[in-house]
Amino acid sequence: MAQSEAEKVMMEERPVKCKGIEYRKIDSVITRKRDGKKYVQIALLDKGGNSITIDAASAVEEIKEEVEIPF
Repeated sequence: MAQSEAEKVMMEERPVKCKGIEYRKIDSVITRKRDGKKYVQIALLDKGGNSITIDAASAVEEIKEEVEIPF
């Protein structure tokens, strides 16, 4: 997930998935600089609302909810 997409998903408080685990929402988008290189990490709030997991932005994806049409 790109930084701009992560920020949009965070502001809309949509659910996400990382390495097969579903999370309630993105809590924060973290930009770091190490050895002269910039990289983005994402803090994820678990479904219980009690724990934060931090992982690379590339490992996070938005959960697309499919709408079922009843006809």
